[in-house]
Amino acid sequence: MASLTFSISLAGSCSATDGATYGHANAACAANGALGGPPNLSLGVSDDHIASTATISWAEGTVLPIAAYLTTGGYAWNGLFDASFADTLQVYAWSNTPGIVLTSASGHDYGPPSAVPEPGGALLLAAGLLVLATRARRR
Repeated sequence: MASLTFSISLAGSCSATDGATYGHANAACAANGALGGPPNLSLGVSDDHIASTATISWAEGTVLPIAAYLTTGGYAWNGLFDASFADTLQVYAWSNTPGIVLTSASGHDYGPPSAVPEPGGALLLAAGLLVLATRARRR
């Protein structure tokens, strides 16, 4: 069994124009998001509770079906409200179990970044160090 951690967070804001209440209840807007999967994976967020994390155990080498959603809405009397939450439900997944790599159906690898630099990056670093060493010698 592998230990998998899922985290979701919500970023955005709700605002209303002056006079949006027009003597009635306050103008309001709200955002709600969720991530769900097997019976033991259920996370929820809202504009009041913007982050949530859960860790589950899952059989290695098997598919873990998950789904997420984000909804926003609100109301205003005699004015406007703005719920600015477009595409801001962020989902993160990782495993602390050694040797486990999380890969999406589209092929995205959620594994930790490699500690070995890419050849192009290593060459750029070496060139920069060479320039610094040459300047230091000239002084």
